[in-house]
Formats: sequence, structure tokens, C-alpha cells
Amino acid sequence: MSAKEYPLSISFEGPGLKADGLPIGELGEAMIAVQRLIYKAYLVQSKQDFVHTSINEFERQKYALQIASRKHGSEHLVFTWLKDTIQDPTVKQLIGDMLVLLGSAATTYVKQAVKAKLEHVKVESKFKNEEADELALRMYPEIQEIVKHIGNPMVDRKPRRVIKGHPIKRIPKPRVNSVRIDIAGVNQTIVFDEKVKEHVKNIENSTRYGARRTIIGKVDKAHVLKGDCIEALIGKEQFWVKLCMKKENEKGKNPHSKKAQERDKKEKRLFRMVLRHLSNRNKSNEFYFTGRPIYRLGRSLSWYNEFQVDDIEAV
Repeated sequence: MSAKEYPLSISFEGPGLKADGLPIGELGEAMIAVQRLIYKAYLVQSKQDFVHTSINEFERQKYALQIASRKHGSEHLVFTWLKDTIQDPTVKQLIGDMLVLLGSAATTYVKQAVKAKLEHVKVESKFKNEEADELALRMYPEIQEIVKHIGNPMVDRKPRRVIKGHPIKRIPKPRVNSVRIDIAGVNQTIVFDEKVKEHVKNIENSTRYGARRTIIGKVDKAHVLKGDCIEALIGKEQFWVKLCMKKENEKGKNPHSKKAQERDKKEKRLFRMVLRHLSNRNKSNEFYFTGRPIYRLGRSLSWYNEFQVDDIEAV
């Protein structure tokens, strides 16, 4: 791979690919997933909060990939950038940074499932851990799309052998047993296999927290007495988010501990402030909410509708 062109490649490997390649439908799904990974890496690396945000048409064209080469036998695809993008000096460094960030996030999945394989891997990155973690959360649907092709048995078209009237059972071979991704700037191939696929499956529907941030929203409802939560309309597109305080008695913790009691006092104080503010017709219903978004892996991660609040301040 030429570092000058900042390419990346994806390779599907398995016994079923020696004679035939991947069906065009599966190959197309994988290529779209790779393209979406690039767009998400761009949004995170360029510090864009892409909750309910998508890239515009100009950005879509600038960071579009094209197939540089394809090789049968292992279904190996090498991607590069469009000519106009490569010739633009202002985006070259951004592209390099995007790919290293993408590699940092992708290895998160491999490290958790096949740690032994990555003991000596070092991803040279100037990014903060929370940036790679944020992208790792966001890229879960695309990782699901890529690993779903691993381990699926091929259709057995050969007639079964019969011994003494009993057909001999054959174990079907998988078409694909691993997916390898090479990224410029990352010094080792990222390998997804059946263990990684199982890990990705096991964490579906689990809860993960995004990086701490401050968002601004207009309070729609305040369920202080019922659920100690606030419903607010967030961002330019005014999407609904449920904002709640962290409960210290979660996961078996003592609800009567000093820490839990302090948290309850803070919660009541903040919500009383919100209610007093809302009761004054001359004041705005806008507030700053500081905390962390809550993501549910397996759902659409272009957005969140839950937010753990640490602090609230009137605008």
C-alpha cells in the first residue's frame, strides 16, 4: 500500500472463496459499511457532534472511496480516494489522521475478544482515548455488517454418501472464516474472526456511555415527582432526549450510603432550580445540560435519546 494515497483494504478469507468470490449482494453490503466507517471517522476526527447530523454532499464526494484493485481467491479489495481528493493538500493530513483513528477504534473490538493476538500491537495515535472510544461506539453497526459474513456455512450441493442405507453427515464448510482490514498508518493487520463475531453478538443491546459533554436544550416536560427526569428538545433539529441523574443505588449499591444521599440532595436541588426557572414566564426554557450520552449497542447510533446529567445551568 502506498502511504501517499492513504488507502485501506479489506480481505475476506475462507475455504469457500477458492473457487467463487462473495455474492455481489454481500460484497456490496461490506463495501457500503467500509464507506460509512470513513464518514464516521471524518465526523469524529473533525470534532463534529453528529447526533442527528449527516455529512453534506460536498463532504460525501470528497471522502468517497473507489476500488483501486480486486483480487479473487481471497476476495481482496483495495480502496483509494478520488483523484480530486488526493490532489487537495489541505485534506491529506486529515485523511491520514482519520485512518489512524479508525484503526484505533477498530482494534477495540479485537482486543476485547482476542487479546492474545494484539499483545505486541501498538497503534501510534495522537488522539485522546475518548475519541477512539466514541468512534468505536458509533461504528458498531458497521462492524456488525462486516462480521456477519464470517462462519456462515456454504450450501452443500454434493450428494451425500450412503453406507448401509444411512447417509453420512458432512460438516459444511464456511465460505468466510476471517476478515482482514489493513489501514495506512496502523502497523498491523486488524483480523476479525469467529471469536470477534461472537463478542460483537454478545455486546448487542448493552449500554455504553459517550464522552462527557455539554448540550443545550429546551425543556418540554419535567417529571420530577414521577421519574426524576426531564424531557428536552436538543439541537437545531429539536430531537427529544430524556435526561436523568445517575442513581447511586444501581447495580446493588446501598441506597442509604452517604454518597447516594448526597447525590439525591444534588438531584433535588437541580430539579427545584429547573422548576423555579420554568415557573417564571419572563425567563427562557433553555438550559445547559452537562453529562454523558447513553448508547444502546444494536440500535441506530447516529443519535441517542438518553443522557446522564451531572449538572444543569439555565441559559
